[in-house]
Amino acid sequence: MKFAVAWLTLVFAAAASAQEAAPGASSFTRSDYDLGGNGLYASDIFEDEVEDVVEDAFGLPVSVDIEESWGANGRLGYRLGDWFAAEIQYEWVDEFDVDLSSLGLPIGHASIESQAVTLNGRVIAPIWRTQPYLLVGVGGALYEFEDNTVGNLRGGSDDEAGFSGRAAGGVDLHLSKNLVLNAEATVLLTTNDFKAPGIGNLDDLYYVAGTVGLRYQF
Repeated sequence: MKFAVAWLTLVFAAAASAQEAAPGASSFTRSDYDLGGNGLYASDIFEDEVEDVVEDAFGLPVSVDIEESWGANGRLGYRLGDWFAAEIQYEWVDEFDVDLSSLGLPIGHASIESQAVTLNGRVIAPIWRTQPYLLVGVGGALYEFEDNTVGNLRGGSDDEAGFSGRAAGGVDLHLSKNLVLNAEATVLLTTNDFKAPGIGNLDDLYYVAGTVGLRYQF
């Protein structure tokens, strides 16, 4: 979470120095469509879950390390007024690398990749150029698991779709009438529950992410 807090702090600092001559406040709260994209840096919050499943599968204590990952999202939205906006969001997170080398197996890695689509509602504080917001969303997620833990004997892959929920807090900094800089800290929760080949049933595959990007407001 430290990276997400740091990004939001930087954007708030930039916003504080950006209050200069500009179009009227109504230009930044008008009802219209917007289109944007963000890069993201994600951290899992399911490492303990994977560790427990692996210990049950192999009957011995193990240490599992899951690396952070990168990804991106895209959004199409409509602002309904000063205080509220709705949007549809697609998000992809590249493979979380699951290091199982403590098992002492020839190939001690697996990976988990995520895709999610959510319909979001945003409640916005329209403070001229700088507009903090809270967001909630619901939708679906698809996770793919690749297991190379013991090579061809038990390796394989599986994917599973499920419901997803999103909660986020962020800030929009209006650089101009149409261009918006966005930073956000978000958490994705899912009901995905699938059998990882060679390991066992995995669920609670949640992650947190910090995102930064641009949006064009028409």
